[in-house]
Amino acid sequence: MSAPPPEFKHIYVAILRCRTYCDWPSSTRFVSSAYDEPVYLANGRQICLSLHVATYDRRARPETSPARPLTPAEGPILWRGQIGAGFPLGVQIVKAPEDAIEISIDHEPPYEGDIDIQLHNGSEVAVPKDQLTTVASQICTSLWLT
Repeated sequence: MSAPPPEFKHIYVAILRCRTYCDWPSSTRFVSSAYDEPVYLANGRQICLSLHVATYDRRARPETSPARPLTPAEGPILWRGQIGAGFPLGVQIVKAPEDAIEISIDHEPPYEGDIDIQLHNGSEVAVPKDQLTTVASQICTSLWLT
């Protein structure tokens, strides 16, 4: 049994949102044992992880109707903007130096049938977001693929 978690002053959440039409239980959250296994980043800082799966209202089969947006109060909004230049390479965008990038600031609430894989990260001190991005991307993507 691990020691009780410290009081985290910094909480980060990574979300991978998937659009489905499966018959999930509506508005439910499944949570792993909170912060049991500490993870050490490259610089030696410790973060602790907790995995959450959140479901939203059910969605009819996609051939009968499109998913409808829910109210923003029903779940976190996510960025759905477009980047007009370059090529995605993991979490980076590769582009020529002379290319200008237009970024739209579009956010959307969850939709019917959405399911979130959320990775909650806790730390006693602030952690560089690039290190968290690497950890979160690998874990959320591997969970989505299994």
